[in-house]
Amino acid sequence: DPKPQPALLGRFDKLVYDVAFGPKSRRVACAVLDGTARLYDVASGDELAVLRHEDEEEVCVSVSFHPDGDRIAVSWRHQLEVWRPGDETREPYPDPPKRTFRVRWAPDGSALASVSREGGVVIWDPETRRRRLELEMEPTPVDLSFTRDGKRLVVLSVRRLFVWDVETGKLLKTIDLPQDCDRVAVHPDGVHFALRTGRRVLVVDEDGRVVRTHSGMNNEGARLSYSPDGSRIAVSTYLGIVYLLAPESTTPMLDLRAGTGWLWAVAGSPDGTPLAAGGGTYEGLESALWLWSAGRPATPE
Repeated sequence: DPKPQPALLGRFDKLVYDVAFGPKSRRVACAVLDGTARLYDVASGDELAVLRHEDEEEVCVSVSFHPDGDRIAVSWRHQLEVWRPGDETREPYPDPPKRTFRVRWAPDGSALASVSREGGVVIWDPETRRRRLELEMEPTPVDLSFTRDGKRLVVLSVRRLFVWDVETGKLLKTIDLPQDCDRVAVHPDGVHFALRTGRRVLVVDEDGRVVRTHSGMNNEGARLSYSPDGSRIAVSTYLGIVYLLAPESTTPMLDLRAGTGWLWAVAGSPDGTPLAAGGGTYEGLESALWLWSAGRPATPE
């Protein structure tokens, strides 16, 4: 069978740094280093809204949908806010850590987590927009992901995973890893974790045992995303390829190609159908947002 071909949603002057789907898979958002967050319709490919920062030197680094589908958390290097594209309102969060590079809503919407290169991990109260918890760990955290029930936050810190209770801030578990890793995705079961290390992806259990090593990728991976049922892992790479990995195989089941630029970010949709990836280069070459879809209409949000 021929490989699925991607639809081009947009081209940009700077790198696409993050992508995220809405909870019903009808919309997809991206963070672009040109200082914009953008929202697209999955079915038509139309651009629905653009959020621009007033500071032309600022860059947008992360986006994450609230489970209600109406709010999008947007992180800039030095600012964190919640954007409501429907009525074009913006809710800034006071005094966020500088050099934030990832923000994620808890799946139940009860908390918002951010990670920065200077302020570590912060769990925010979305009602008050104030810091609820500040989590300390060594070495510096490099990635984070909530478990599906939203009760635990998994933080990767190079050679360790820290599992935190979101409500109390209690450290539930520290998992030592066999080698340095810089990206993490949590399996829907909450007790297995996919980790990127160079050209390989390791799957470890909650005791740190490696249960699967995925190899066969011809370039280093950038980001990871589990499908909703845990049946595959999408890995974006720096050669314009998204690899799909199956749990029972050690080599990719499929590679999807989109141009020649870096694919820095990848996200699977909640209904398991569309897959989005974005990337390019810091200079803007081949900077774009791509979408692979089976063509099945999504549920309206």
